[in-house]
Amino acid sequence: GDLTPPEVLARFKTDVGLERMVKLASNEDQLVRTVAAESIGQEIWLDNKKQSQAQKIGAIDALLAIAINKDEAVEAIIPALWSLRNMMHDNPDGQAQFGYRDGVHIICGVLKRALTGIYSQQTVDVMEGCLTCLTTACIHEEKNSRRLLMVGLEPILDLADGAISKNKLDFVKMDDNGLTPSVQMANTLKTAMQNEGVMALAKSLLLMLAPYNYVVCRNCQRKQDLRGTSCYSCGNRLLVDVDFKKETFLPKKNA
Repeated sequence: GDLTPPEVLARFKTDVGLERMVKLASNEDQLVRTVAAESIGQEIWLDNKKQSQAQKIGAIDALLAIAINKDEAVEAIIPALWSLRNMMHDNPDGQAQFGYRDGVHIICGVLKRALTGIYSQQTVDVMEGCLTCLTTACIHEEKNSRRLLMVGLEPILDLADGAISKNKLDFVKMDDNGLTPSVQMANTLKTAMQNEGVMALAKSLLLMLAPYNYVVCRNCQRKQDLRGTSCYSCGNRLLVDVDFKKETFLPKKNA
């Protein structure tokens, strides 16, 4: 007999293996991408031994490709965020590959997009997904933590405070006609930013990042808080080391 769409999707998830799911996460059909992104995370949650297999066949790349696409539907972005979280959960290799793929910067980009209000009623879900993903990436992981301090501290501070300060209104994108965002969008964003769960996640993440909020000057070796771009002692430009060894995290090619 005829199957309803939910039954078709349930059968799809059962019949399709992990390798095919990873390929389908790059499919041109948004619904297929959505189901594939969700299925990757479910497979790994049910059997975390599949984290390694998923990494080797490019799952992190496929999920980050969904996240980095500014035109991607929110229905695909949310499961991609949670699947990335599952890929990295209790998995240092997954955290390292995520870092090497510049996952921290990509997910901060999603978080900044969420702060424009474009995800409407699903803003809270996107914010929670981003914060949980970033938290998982940074647990006991110095390079990801220090990268996040470089590229994503400002939006996380805003979320912990529960408000975007008035002098950052240019942070909220104008619409195509150059007009300010609608009152409805502004109100939706305000409600999302005052969500207790979002604020708690942001505060927890800031506490976790605190031990990494320093830099050692390469010129005079003075250790100092990461404030500004120059050493307060010698004036040398401050650089944060976040080097990832390429050879370790490139996907293995088939023999």
